[in-house]
Amino acid sequence: MVKTTLIVADARPLLTLAIEGSLDAVLIPDTKVIIPDIVMFVVTDKPGSSEILNWLSAQQGSVFIAKTEEYYEFKIIRGVSPHIKIGHHEEQSAGEVMKKELERAVGKIILLLDEGDIKKPPNYIRPIPKNVCCMSVSMLVEAAKARTEALLKFSKGLLTKEQAINAVGVRDYAELLPMLGDANIPLPALPPEELDRQVEMFVDIFRNS
Repeated sequence: MVKTTLIVADARPLLTLAIEGSLDAVLIPDTKVIIPDIVMFVVTDKPGSSEILNWLSAQQGSVFIAKTEEYYEFKIIRGVSPHIKIGHHEEQSAGEVMKKELERAVGKIILLLDEGDIKKPPNYIRPIPKNVCCMSVSMLVEAAKARTEALLKFSKGLLTKEQAINAVGVRDYAELLPMLGDANIPLPALPPEELDRQVEMFVDIFRNS
């Protein structure tokens, strides 16, 4: 069950992640990712746009493009005035998506903002609802690195299964295993005493069969 929704509220974070090769940083466990349609319009033909499109094609079921009335109205205005700038339409579109998610009573909402908007969030999220938090690209990437570090420690036997589950934010071992595979991190080796115990068990089974 999805507990969190991450809304890409601005094209700039998405383009930054694409250029840095870090788009997977938005794939947080138990989190649905929503990109407003107007954000996808803004990234078109920008450096990193092809990387974003290729990445999206591999994320069906976890990343969604949300249609917004704001973008629909923007296209109508643009049809009359082709040179109109995106202006406030992008943040209004993100606000529209956030409002819908709040109405759906989802658990937690993460707004992915440009670095410069973290200290002074856009007007549409003031005051910030209790279950909404803002993150920048650097914060998101650091969180992804921390999850990878926890997986590596688990693989090396430096974290218990329970500690690793808590560190990466999944519910159980069944969700932890795919994360190891996705990160190309090997499963942890069994402790010598456990390996010896299993060998003895198999030998006994073989002798008695």
